[in-house]
Amino acid sequence: GVTAIGMAVIPGAFPAKDAGDAPIWSGLDLLKTLREVEAECDPYTQAVAQYTELLEDLVGHRRGERPSGVYELSEIAAQDPGTATHALYGATVSALAKEEEEREEEFPDEPEMNLEQEMLPSDDMSRVYIVEKLLGRGGHGYVFQVGVQGEQEFEGFLRPVSTAVLKIARPGHDAALEREREVYALPNRGMVKLLDSGTANDSPYLVLEKLHPHPGDWFKGKPVDVATAIDIFVNLLDVLRGIHADRERPLLLLDIKPDNLMLRMSNAEGEINDEEYLTRISTGAYEPVFMDMGIARARREVDRQGGCLGELVGTPVYLAPETFPSIRGERLGHYSEATDVYALTLAFYELLTGHRAYDHRGVYDLKGEDRLFELIDFKLDRTDPVDTRRVQRCVVDGGHEVREILRAGLHPDPDVRASSQRLFDMCKAAFTVVERRKKDVDRYHFDSVAGLRVWQTRFPRIKPERNLYLR
Repeated sequence: GVTAIGMAVIPGAFPAKDAGDAPIWSGLDLLKTLREVEAECDPYTQAVAQYTELLEDLVGHRRGERPSGVYELSEIAAQDPGTATHALYGATVSALAKEEEEREEEFPDEPEMNLEQEMLPSDDMSRVYIVEKLLGRGGHGYVFQVGVQGEQEFEGFLRPVSTAVLKIARPGHDAALEREREVYALPNRGMVKLLDSGTANDSPYLVLEKLHPHPGDWFKGKPVDVATAIDIFVNLLDVLRGIHADRERPLLLLDIKPDNLMLRMSNAEGEINDEEYLTRISTGAYEPVFMDMGIARARREVDRQGGCLGELVGTPVYLAPETFPSIRGERLGHYSEATDVYALTLAFYELLTGHRAYDHRGVYDLKGEDRLFELIDFKLDRTDPVDTRRVQRCVVDGGHEVREILRAGLHPDPDVRASSQRLFDMCKAAFTVVERRKKDVDRYHFDSVAGLRVWQTRFPRIKPERNLYLR
């Protein structure tokens, strides 16, 4: 019984005219436009005339009744924006808050996820995965380190693989893991490599190559040195540009954040200690990659939907403002390549400063739903997520250029926001980014890393024996 028409479904069918560019019109708005359609003899305009007559009756009937839900929400927004935010986002926030609380628990709560020391045979029975330890959890699954026994040869690797990562779906999240498996089915050197997939305890799992954390995670929350932070950022911009423009299967990642950025390093020498890790960082002997594709979407699919996914997709902190539907209904949430650019730029800020977006505004003093509603308000108000004073303290010489790049990549308007190519060019000019090696033309091997393709030459690189990480 809601007198509202979703015009976002057929945006080209009628001109907006006096109704503005609102994707949701009331019956009166639509009726006003329909009355302007000139009568013809063809069946189309005859159908429009019949529909107009029906709408006349509906609007006339509804004038004497309570306003529609859309109208009510608009009225609430005018009088009390906070209440309207809760009305529109309440269910989404409750679900996200629950996931966040579960991630902060020390151990998995589902009995079937306590897999340590279990042996999981591969579906083809050629190998066994021995679960060694829990590495972490996300909204869709748990991640374990596993030893590989039996067949250790995998496509794309020169040497046998003895250690890998197993990701198993949480109950009710099988679809996300299946989507991730489909994404990894077409290997991309800019993403984590899928080794195997199967089912355990009626839950699907993925076996992935073992990667290494970026320095901020390796050294437990310390800011990443300026040279390395820029190197990671510019190389991931290069990777992201390729993923968005891939001829066979262009993707939108939709969940870029520091937790989902990893480093690929050659492991011929076995386990890597702090000294070896820092040596590889200082010499560029690594490749930054994206991981966790549980909510990635085919770009063409998103384009067909006009960028509207019908729900809030991603981690709220890193989502661009345009992905949040407006309270008054004049704007639906919209996703595009610019959404990924925003998230990657915000991740760069966090790597560089060691501080989370918006933390200078006290948002992390709040818990659960209160924190999420505050973040949503920040997004709707287009509040600047970065603290430029922290940027200046981290980058004394060159702070202005870094701030300009952050502004370009975090612009609240996606039509004005810099593209991944534009940001790459800005970094190239500001930080004297040069090509370290040519793009590979031969077959790529995931355990034989050639290192960074490009790197900056403006800022000094860390010295493995003495640096900020070892203080």
